[in-house]
Amino acid sequence: MWRPLSHYGDLATEARRTLDTVGLLHLAQHPVSEIAYGGKSAASSSRLALAQKPRVLLLDEPLGGPLRYGRPVKSLIASIPRETTVIMIEHDMDTALDLAETVTLLNYGRGHR
Repeated sequence: MWRPLSHYGDLATEARRTLDTVGLLHLAQHPVSEIAYGGKSAASSSRLALAQKPRVLLLDEPLGGPLRYGRPVKSLIASIPRETTVIMIEHDMDTALDLAETVTLLNYGRGHR
């Protein structure tokens, strides 16, 4: 059951390909605990999620981190292919309206379109 990582060469190759696709290959040899916040930001997480080509992507306040990461995250969300349905919770209405085709507003637990 427990085998060395070297026995899973195809998984390591795929992981490196995915990291390269999303511009994070330079972090491959670093433990997560050593990676600065920017490397673990919503942009990095979202790029990794997108590399898996999901049909649905759920984003909970993707722009909620430090302001300097907002623009890359917003650009990344805008670049998501239309084949991927994005369900996003966002309190910044300007951002939500910039990115969304359909908006549902919750006001005291009641939805409004």
